Amino acid sequence: MGCTRKLACKLAGVSESQFYLWLSTGRAAIDRNSAEKDDKKYISFVGDIERAEGVSAMRALSRIQQCIEGEDSRVALDAAKFLLERRHGYSKEEKAPVEITINQDSLDVPALMEEVRIQQERLQPIALPIIDLDEE
Repeated sequence: MGCTRKLACKLAGVSESQFYLWLSTGRAAIDRNSAEKDDKKYISFVGDIERAEGVSAMRALSRIQQCIEGEDSRVALDAAKFLLERRHGYSKEEKAPVEITINQDSLDVPALMEEVRIQQERLQPIALPIIDLDEE
């Protein structure tokens, strides 16, 4: 449905701290590649939560797609966007996450600077045109 974790905890009669403890325990077991019987229920819990949140996001995205295709009202589109923004953290400004890892021991700064210079020279011919507003 897209409710917050806090609301889901209230509905299930579980404290938020207990919920997050179960998530933490499950993620730790996943990180350890644990096959212990006691850890399996926590690993399953993490999977169930992630699947439920993914399904909710996909439903909202599907609703938006229906609106784009003209099969639904503007109100439904606004509601789906609200759900995606508030519950799932989507926004117009959202950028795709980028992770860069650099091993500074193997970093050849002069070679990188030369590569930058070469790329700048390659891009020079497609520089933006100069617009003279005083030109008649």
